[in-house]
Amino acid sequence: SASGRWVAFSSNATNLLAADPAAGAFLRDRWTDTTFRLATTPAGEVWIPKRMSHDGRFVVGHHANSDGTINEEVIFDQRNRRSVRVPAPPGQTSSSILGINNDGYFIAVDGSPNASGAHLNRAGRILDDGTIQRLGVTAKGSRQFDDLTPSLQYALTTRDVGTAPWGTLGDPLRIDLTTGTMVSFADTFPTASGRFSRIRSTGISPNGRFVAMTVQLPIGFAVRVWDVTNHTFADHTVADGEDGRDPVVRSVLDDGRIIYGTVTNNVYFADPIGHPEHPARLLSVKFDDGSPVRVQY
Repeated sequence: SASGRWVAFSSNATNLLAADPAAGAFLRDRWTDTTFRLATTPAGEVWIPKRMSHDGRFVVGHHANSDGTINEEVIFDQRNRRSVRVPAPPGQTSSSILGINNDGYFIAVDGSPNASGAHLNRAGRILDDGTIQRLGVTAKGSRQFDDLTPSLQYALTTRDVGTAPWGTLGDPLRIDLTTGTMVSFADTFPTASGRFSRIRSTGISPNGRFVAMTVQLPIGFAVRVWDVTNHTFADHTVADGEDGRDPVVRSVLDDGRIIYGTVTNNVYFADPIGHPEHPARLLSVKFDDGSPVRVQY
């Protein structure tokens, strides 16, 4: 969760709950040092938590077969201690939930494409009685969302705009899902050098103001941070000394600071908007035995 209080995880351990010694998915309350079960893992399946609302009330996971194929999406409401299956739309395989907010609204992408080949994004809501209320296709529903803000107001996507010798060129778009309006980086900066770039990864701040993207330069990479509100952007060049091969945006903060990782599992913190003169700072994240931790979120 946003506060760090709630941690959802799956485990094969059988000693996490004294009265319930079975593998499965669990929720840990770090404030009270208590753990309770989200789901028991059926034979031949795994239950994998993958999303959580900002306040930790709702945990989204999926039941998957041993080969990784998804059986169904499940929302766990910890206030009511209830797990609810999310049915797929008619004629569809199981949807994949991309995000859920504190009020139970969620956005999911269809598991199967429609007649035009697009996987549609659909909005829904889990009610207090456990009913799933489907609200239909979202604004810009055929776009593939790369990231969402916790409130689900803003979505981030990338459109292909051509090719270059080093790959497909992209243009990040921020979509306001409440109004359907869309803002393009390339349209905002029509004369900027490198406004069309090979986009390797993207991220959006929780407040929706800052968009970060890893762009491939003719030589090397940069993490570009776009201030949508003030119509400015700054590039943080990733030097070879920072393991500069394929940096990946891991997080964007509400003030434009960024956290990014590299192929060597190193994680860096930078502030290209507020303090571009400061070099990136290496964050040491390791297990107790000294081996590196691969940071994903």
